[in-house]
Amino acid sequence: MDWPYKFSGAVSDRRQLLDSNSLLAQIAVLIPISLISLWHQIPELKNFVIDGVYHFYLYCIGGASEAERKRRKLPGSAAVFGSRANWWLDEEIVKGSPTRRQSIVAGLWALWLGFCVVRETGNDYLQLTKRFAIVAASQLPLHYILSIKSPYSPIQSLTYLSHEELNPYHRLLGRILSILFTLHALFYLNFYIQVSVLAKRIRDPDVQLGLLALFHFLTVNASALQVVRNYSYRLFYGLHIVLSFTILPVLWFHVEHVRDYVLKTAIVYGVSVAYTHLVALRKVKARIEMAGEGKSEDTSTSSSTNIAKITLTVPRSWKFSAGQHIYIRLPNVPVLPFFPLNPFSIASAPSESKKEDKKIELLIRTLNGPTSILSQSSSTKAPLPTSLSVSEPYGASQNFPDLLSYDRVLFFAGGIGATFTMPLYIDLLSRLRAIQSRDDQTSAKQGSDDPSDSKAVPADSLQVRTPQQPSKKSQAKDHREGLPVLQHIWTVRSYDDIQWAISDLQPHPLNSGFQVFISQGKSQKDSIPGGGSDLGDETPRFQIQSGRPDFDAITDEILKESSGKRIAVLVCGPKGLERDVRKSVGQWVYKEDLEVWWHAEGFGW
Repeated sequence: MDWPYKFSGAVSDRRQLLDSNSLLAQIAVLIPISLISLWHQIPELKNFVIDGVYHFYLYCIGGASEAERKRRKLPGSAAVFGSRANWWLDEEIVKGSPTRRQSIVAGLWALWLGFCVVRETGNDYLQLTKRFAIVAASQLPLHYILSIKSPYSPIQSLTYLSHEELNPYHRLLGRILSILFTLHALFYLNFYIQVSVLAKRIRDPDVQLGLLALFHFLTVNASALQVVRNYSYRLFYGLHIVLSFTILPVLWFHVEHVRDYVLKTAIVYGVSVAYTHLVALRKVKARIEMAGEGKSEDTSTSSSTNIAKITLTVPRSWKFSAGQHIYIRLPNVPVLPFFPLNPFSIASAPSESKKEDKKIELLIRTLNGPTSILSQSSSTKAPLPTSLSVSEPYGASQNFPDLLSYDRVLFFAGGIGATFTMPLYIDLLSRLRAIQSRDDQTSAKQGSDDPSDSKAVPADSLQVRTPQQPSKKSQAKDHREGLPVLQHIWTVRSYDDIQWAISDLQPHPLNSGFQVFISQGKSQKDSIPGGGSDLGDETPRFQIQSGRPDFDAITDEILKESSGKRIAVLVCGPKGLERDVRKSVGQWVYKEDLEVWWHAEGFGW
């Protein structure tokens, strides 16, 4: 079969075809964004679609009867079917790869862009060659918008997805654009070679600028590789910021036909940088200390930790949700746009007090790099900064479903990842205590035949049920039966890594639902106030065990009698821990009628 494209072709309408198809490629993104927005804003539409697909699925595989569904372990309801579909879509294709959802979305968009490239090209080789570049350039504004961190990003507002959830699509789109620009360069170089003008054209400014632009794209993609980011995140970030800026004037002077898209991209870039550094960042009071300093009453026990605690005093007008994070400029980072702002989870639970300034606590593990100044200043008694530049709160937790609507809520944290899970856990505890106290007071006012229920139970004595500590009252008498079971599993390397959490947990009545596993060294159970494996005097605190947690055994114990239940699973920690938890929970997703909602928090990029 002969190559269909020829060097000679009609050129009269070439420019019109290039402009119309690139514009079509650009505005088409409004369709999926609008559909996602409707999906979130109209629950009836979402339920209608899932229910229709579910019954079509059962019809196709012959599982319409209830007996057949149970025998073949098919989903027993549309909600369970949707949960399984989401679970399947959010799994990695291979270890370290994008998820199926991300790959499918990127693949479909790549096919659409490919269609816009070849559409109406006929046999015109130069039309095809130019189309690679103009279609790729039309995606630059979208590519830059996807990188915006601000919650006021139009795509974040319409899709209800956070920057961390959109960032994988930003990366995948960048790879697609690099492929299109590379094909554009290769096809042009082939043309120059075939018509014997390569030696002349390679010295022309437009060709040199085009090759320089391609070098920009390939360098940005190479710097985003895992090995480079692991070696130096600052190198990756600096190259990313600098090259994403300098490529715009290069493209502007390369050829005039892409200037419309370059101008739009420059506006997006300028607004993003200006908002981040002039509006979103503000100076607030800060107190920096090493976590656990001066808090141990037992002087015979030495405590060594590399976790710094930063307490920020922010305006009362600030609103944040448990599980959100903020970006801060660390003391030794220059005030320049190409130096990264570091994201850290807010370790304190939200406070509703309006009488005093709000306090936000950050727990930061001091490693080599920008965070090292925190431990160095403490060890050398050097003066610590009294103010830091911080951003407004970000994060997906503001779009979380109401966790109280689930039957079981499971938290898994590794190391400093508890700064994400603990505020959510404590916030749930506080809400549960308020509900339980209100219900007990209501029961006391109404009176009861049971003398034991005639008085309200003090809030401090209420215990949250866990799988190991079920409620002893019957469903008919206990208003708490409809409340979720909470489980928090936290794995750390040493006992010192949990010191910062003890004071935060002290006011809350915990039980065996909160467990800590210490993988290295001794658990130091004997040094815990109250003795045994609990913290506190009379109220149980949390269990501490030596060794690594057996996630299979933990999830089996929790989920073995959870058929028909709604389960929420939240994870924050190393990628290995996330994969282990997901594997353990996933074994139950496909064999029980579970409606599972999953969220894994991470700042990988």
